[in-house]
Amino acid sequence: MDMVCRGKIFVPRADQFDDAFEGNYTQFVYEISRGITVTSNGVPSNRGIVNNTNEIRESAFVSCWTLSETENMALWKLYGGKNSIAIETTVGALKIEIGKSENSVRELGLLSKRIVKVDYIDHRSRDEEIARELLSSRRAPLTKKPTAYSYEQEVRVIIDHFDQPLAQADFKQRLGVGIDVAINPQSLVDQIYVSPLADAWFFELIKRTLQDHGMDKLVSWSNMRVAPVDEVYQQ
Repeated sequence: MDMVCRGKIFVPRADQFDDAFEGNYTQFVYEISRGITVTSNGVPSNRGIVNNTNEIRESAFVSCWTLSETENMALWKLYGGKNSIAIETTVGALKIEIGKSENSVRELGLLSKRIVKVDYIDHRSRDEEIARELLSSRRAPLTKKPTAYSYEQEVRVIIDHFDQPLAQADFKQRLGVGIDVAINPQSLVDQIYVSPLADAWFFELIKRTLQDHGMDKLVSWSNMRVAPVDEVYQQ
């Protein structure tokens, strides 16, 4: 409702997520770093790569979506709950809306914006190829997640200021823990699904609320919903 009413998507900073692996390298990379780096008193240290991890998490903003042709009950229960909705869009529409710099916060025109499909890896892996991929760019760790999250089939929007090193500190202070990215809801949203677990009153509330924005025709029940017996007989 916030997105529809304000015409903006809130994109949180990566360090605000609960996942402790967010923006992290594999254990192998940290071990390599410790092996080739020593402190002034000769003690092995991977403090540099750890600091880089923190910098990555604090310099990027991430909007998470799931890429799927069908619904997923696990996602409804984990991220929705009983009375909730899911927004359906396309990668193309998302790319167009996120890329509208004229509709965005002032700093967004200077930030890098990309849409990536997440790869799922074992962060305990000693695979050298994975290590090289993670070290290929500062954004790479944000495109990898633990295999335990593979059910998400995630596609994410990554907005960062890695290419603006002189403005890093200033951007962090002004942008804070999240940014509002202006979008056109009518252009972004293809369909709005109400949770299969939702109450009937919630479905009607969503439809009535969206009437003022001309989007009530986009609302439908989840395809996974089994209608109560009394509703079936009323039909």
